[in-house]
Amino acid sequence: MSDGAIRRITLLSFRTFGDYVLKAPFLCELGRLYPNAEVTMITNRKGGQVYPLVDSRLKLVVVDHGDPKLPMLRTLLSMPRADLVFALDDSRTTLMLSLVVRGKRKTGWVQGISLLYAEGGFSEWTSVRPWLSAVVRTVYRPVRVRRPEDKHDGEVELELLDLMDLKGQFQRLASYRSDFASPPSPRPDAPYIYCAAEAGWRARQLTDEQWTGIIRGLRQAFPEHTIVVHGAAGAVQEFKLDQRVVAYGQRSVAELFAKISAADLVIAPDSFALHLASFYDVPAIGYFGPAHPHRFRPTGPGSASLFHQPACSPCLQLRGNEACRRGLIQCSSLAAMEPAEFIAAAEAALA
Repeated sequence: MSDGAIRRITLLSFRTFGDYVLKAPFLCELGRLYPNAEVTMITNRKGGQVYPLVDSRLKLVVVDHGDPKLPMLRTLLSMPRADLVFALDDSRTTLMLSLVVRGKRKTGWVQGISLLYAEGGFSEWTSVRPWLSAVVRTVYRPVRVRRPEDKHDGEVELELLDLMDLKGQFQRLASYRSDFASPPSPRPDAPYIYCAAEAGWRARQLTDEQWTGIIRGLRQAFPEHTIVVHGAAGAVQEFKLDQRVVAYGQRSVAELFAKISAADLVIAPDSFALHLASFYDVPAIGYFGPAHPHRFRPTGPGSASLFHQPACSPCLQLRGNEACRRGLIQCSSLAAMEPAEFIAAAEAALA
């Protein structure tokens, strides 16, 4: 199918906030390859908030788990037949809906054998729904098994565009921020460092004691900066009389785009905030555990990743607030991190 014959493209993407920022390389290259095509993104409500800020050219169709199934099917079946359909992840929702959406050619990821980090290298992990992978393989041409652990996640989807040879050619995520993305906010006269203390998954969070040490060290090392902290309420309370330590509450997605893009430095786990920092080329310190930094490391100039290899990798922790299967409330990788590591990395990033 020639480039000129491709008029409609349908994309499916069902993950969460940070994952959608990491689709910027795919969207940028897709726009370059097919500049005249109408591109429709089928996603959930989280994607409906993020994607317009990553690429305003996208036409959105928002459906979610709680929506009535019959109207959802009517919506998807009423869409014009696409020339190309891309499934941008291997989630169950993406794969099942991609079977419903009409398209002349479909390609994307299936849930095959994945590779998880183990102490001595990689270990194999088989999909929990191989029946779905088998069904999808009969429809997708070509079909690809997603094994992204040795690449930055922001570039993995480029393989779907047959842009395969990326080894040794890694580019910063910000190099894929197109003219159709929300522009960065201007830097304020009073500079600040943004700290994301909430990780969604309790095992991946630093303690209030660790954050108290980090905030204290940042205040001393950067006397001209305000320290903006989302989460870690107990640590922020320790500095309630210091006007340079500011609690940042829950805001809109657009406000977070603006806040991160204007920061001098971001400190965050593998999260929405960390990927936004990369998207806007803001120096960042990513703290990781139990997952290895390869897939989600920050890419801005001067950025660094903090990680201490857990002895119990690959991790079998379930998301949420429960202890892991070893009985740990906090991952051993994060428990080993000292505030001094963060301050040294911050000084190197802002040197």
